[in-house]
Amino acid sequence: MKHAIYYKSKKIVINTLIHIFLISVAITCLYPLLWMISSSLKTQDMIFKDISLIPHQFRLENYVLAWREGGFGRNFFNSIVYTVAVVFGIVIISSMAAYAFSRLRFIGSKFIFIIFMAAMMIPIPGSFVALYVLLNKLHLRNTPIG
Repeated sequence: MKHAIYYKSKKIVINTLIHIFLISVAITCLYPLLWMISSSLKTQDMIFKDISLIPHQFRLENYVLAWREGGFGRNFFNSIVYTVAVVFGIVIISSMAAYAFSRLRFIGSKFIFIIFMAAMMIPIPGSFVALYVLLNKLHLRNTPIG
């Protein structure tokens, strides 16, 4: 009986410490996001004068300025078009590849599967230089398609 109570209390203490750690990590990650949103609702001179997260006066002029003068609307539209095209292409190609690997047996299927898996393990920033060189050689740099 003593052992059961000991292990139960030990488990409660460990779970409490884990939860305290996870909550502190969550607060550490969320605070910069909350500060950024709060700062976007303040005037430029009030960002560092008023240190509270909740602004005294909400200013939406920053968002209007970003849409009109910062070109945010065009960039947002380009991001949506690019995202939809890439997701659509990935779903189509991945579906066909998954069907081929699961149903068809052909020479080199394991090797091609390993190549697909290895390509997924390359970090995205690792392909930036190669992508830049490719776009530059195709003269697609600074174009809507590129």
